[in-house]
Amino acid sequence: MTTSKRRPRWNTGDTYAIPLSPQYCSGAQLLAAPFVALFDKAWRGDGAAPAPAPGQVARDPLYRILAVSPAALGDWIPLARLQLPAQPIPDFFSTTPNGDYKIWTRDGDRPATRLECHGLERMVIWGPDSLLDRLRAHFLRGGYTPPARYCA
Repeated sequence: MTTSKRRPRWNTGDTYAIPLSPQYCSGAQLLAAPFVALFDKAWRGDGAAPAPAPGQVARDPLYRILAVSPAALGDWIPLARLQLPAQPIPDFFSTTPNGDYKIWTRDGDRPATRLECHGLERMVIWGPDSLLDRLRAHFLRGGYTPPARYCA
């Protein structure tokens, strides 16, 4: 008999630790589905130093807000449900099969020109592996060293 890992429910405000490697974790907070605030700090997740309090994780500088597949939550470690700070969800862009551009906002999408999309991130729903690869590249390239306050 096989057992499957139960996917956590999407609860806005939930704060998670995302395991990046056996040594490091980074933090995330769920916004309105499918958006997640990813924070720009990592900490030792191997028990060598205490993890930051969930409230501290949500006060860390913001790395990115991305659209994330609910499947990504499966390996994340729940920390707490917190009040959300006012995080504006950024605009994203996409192209249609016929080459037209769209800008996605929290209110929906609208037609756009290529120039309007300059500087915006492409709208992608990040899956578990792709998201981890992106976070690992950001934090672990070059031997990321967490801030001293997380290594006390």
